Amino acid sequence: MTAAVKPLWKQVAPRTDLWMPPGTAQEESVFMGRSNPDLDNDVAFAHKFTFKYKGKRKTVTVLSQGSDSKAEIEDKAADAADRWKAELDQQEHKRAPTKAEIKDIGKALNDIYLHREKRRESSTGKIYH
Repeated sequence: MTAAVKPLWKQVAPRTDLWMPPGTAQEESVFMGRSNPDLDNDVAFAHKFTFKYKGKRKTVTVLSQGSDSKAEIEDKAADAADRWKAELDQQEHKRAPTKAEIKDIGKALNDIYLHREKRRESSTGKIYH
């Protein structure tokens, strides 16, 4: 009689003891699968993190392999957080459009709306007039 083999997801445990910077929480780590059954370390995990910054939240999934160290997974999560924070900071510092730019934007949108109405008049979606 052979011993019962554990399912693969029970054999390999993902890392849950990751250090996260303040404002970051690790939600879950999930075993994703094995790409090559012949290799022991060739497993994939998905780690979900929630970042909080300036009253906004973002959930990011970081993928890792079984051979990735704890520090590499933490670095991937920190890089994702830094990119998102930089993106938010950049969005805040956009200048407001001038009155002339607002007028040009309004004209362009009006042209788009008129063009759409003309397309709807024909049965083929093309404008003949």
